[in-house]
Amino acid sequence: MGSGNTLSIGILWFLASWQSFSGTLSGALLWSEDAENGTAFVIDGTDASYPLIQSNVVARGNHAFHLANPGFQDNWFTIDRTIQIQPDTKLFFLSRLRAATSNQVARVQVSTNGGGTWGTNIFGQPGTGFPGEGNYSLREVNLATFANQDLRFRFYFDFTSGSAYTESSDQEGWFVDGIQIGSSFEKIPYSIGNPSNQAQLYLEYINRARADAGAEATRLANSTNPDVLSAYSFLE
Repeated sequence: MGSGNTLSIGILWFLASWQSFSGTLSGALLWSEDAENGTAFVIDGTDASYPLIQSNVVARGNHAFHLANPGFQDNWFTIDRTIQIQPDTKLFFLSRLRAATSNQVARVQVSTNGGGTWGTNIFGQPGTGFPGEGNYSLREVNLATFANQDLRFRFYFDFTSGSAYTESSDQEGWFVDGIQIGSSFEKIPYSIGNPSNQAQLYLEYINRARADAGAEATRLANSTNPDVLSAYSFLE
């Protein structure tokens, strides 16, 4: 098939990313933390052998948090702010758990007494070995049961017992980005520069299929466009 009839893999990747992490901004955000301000608004509970904030494995922006278990020790960071939870409040964050054993658990904990105790886990994900997750995923936790309470949040990489990946390179541990507390995930549009006319045409075709796949399939099946017919012939 000629290049004029080939959907760009880059365009398709952009569309998948755009659908996951971008869109219209919502207005119900109580707090956000994306590691772009250093440790100004977090309490760093990580080992001194590696930085809490790094720039190699990110979901968006230029930085993301990283937790590891060097020396088989638990590592963590706390959002240094107390949030009053509303009935519709949720916690959102972008998460990527790379190399970790099932004894290493990525947890989010909440405190109802200003960080005095952390007895409640609201999220938990054990490791699955090497290499772990290949991409970031959006995680969502409903906080309705804490409505009208003041919460603090801690991201805690818990070593329970046994074996563990104790290195702290880009290949090991838990990476966290785009933390938000609110009623809906506040999305951001991606900048794609100056797309060519062909790239914009691809986007139009895909948006048509998203709007009404059946109608678009019928239109293509009955098309007399020479380029479309040539593509069909190539695939036969």
